[in-house]
Amino acid sequence: MLRRLEAFVQWEGRKFLHLQPGYEESFLEIDQQKKPVHSMYLHIPFCRQLCPYCSFNRVAYEPVLVKAYFEALKKEISHYAQAGYAFTHVYLGGGTPTVDVELLLDLLTFTRSQFPIEQISLETNPADLNGATIEGLQKADIQRLSLGVQSFNDTMLKSLGRLSHDGKTAMQNIAKVKGLFDTVNIDLMYNFPSQTMEHFLEDIRIFKSLDIEQVTFYPLMPSPHKKTALERRFSRVDPSREMEFYQVLLDEMLEVYHPSTVWCFSRGERIIDEYIIEYDDYAGLGAGSVGFIDGVFLVNAFKPERYIEQINQDRNAVVYHTRSSRKDHARYQMLTRLFGMKWNWKEHQQLFGKVLWPEVAMLKTAGIVEEKDGTLIPTRKGMYYVSIMMKNFFATLNGLREECISSGV
Repeated sequence: MLRRLEAFVQWEGRKFLHLQPGYEESFLEIDQQKKPVHSMYLHIPFCRQLCPYCSFNRVAYEPVLVKAYFEALKKEISHYAQAGYAFTHVYLGGGTPTVDVELLLDLLTFTRSQFPIEQISLETNPADLNGATIEGLQKADIQRLSLGVQSFNDTMLKSLGRLSHDGKTAMQNIAKVKGLFDTVNIDLMYNFPSQTMEHFLEDIRIFKSLDIEQVTFYPLMPSPHKKTALERRFSRVDPSREMEFYQVLLDEMLEVYHPSTVWCFSRGERIIDEYIIEYDDYAGLGAGSVGFIDGVFLVNAFKPERYIEQINQDRNAVVYHTRSSRKDHARYQMLTRLFGMKWNWKEHQQLFGKVLWPEVAMLKTAGIVEEKDGTLIPTRKGMYYVSIMMKNFFATLNGLREECISSGV
């Protein structure tokens, strides 16, 4: 069953790679008869240190390039505002969004001037959280602050090449922001080379002792085209251990925390950063961002210099696109909703008809989902299967990223 689901998701994911070059103005035209696009993702691709396991679009920090990039990003934001978008939820990821706090705060002020923003979720590194930065983020009215801890074990951090902080610094700086934001989240990783179950359990124990609202567990996801030996090390993932790690994760978390997604565990109703499950459509802004609007998958230029050049020429940053069929769109919604732990099956059929009845029958028969009042919810068994499905989908997008980065797009 697992292999069939993995093959299915990989097959569906590859459809997003059947990209056509170019961009049409009609892609971003707002259809007043449809639901508005609430969600916007802003990508900040700069890091002061590049972690070898990371497959996201990121480049080394260069002050002049960073300043030009933030100015270009404001121009792209203006393009969407002029097109009539009224985003309410903003998610900033990277890279390291707090790589230049002054430019970041200026960007957030500008973004609020363009849209009726209600919630902002921001990623950062634990080491970035000094007093001035924390005060600035509070004044910017950040609701959700997510810290990329990955592990509290110094040996594990070194093996990951995660050199921006140590475990003690992470714990101290998490304590500094506790209670200052609506949601404080930390990211932890599992199933990376040399990690033992004892290391993982200790990370979970430390998280619980910190008494914060949320944790997101990411499985190590392979990515092609890694150049150095250390980078290539993280392209070889051992899938045989993943189920054991995940079952331990559920054993440790489900007593007190509830699953906001199959990876994210929250105490109470908390903001999550998975914008792809909150809304049907979302816009991706910044170098290497992807968006999904009215069934069209949009890919921005990846290389920051090319992104800046296109924006400064009064052009949209989109370089590739692909239009989903009705069935592919339905399957994409199925995956993202199950990842978010609830799929309104009644509403889905009103939008797409009965195109996914065979898939739903298979999921029910296999015990992966159960239906409650017209909503399909992953079972405990099913949570692992959905986790693997989403990991494979993201791995496919990682392939897209690496291909675009290596070709200089």
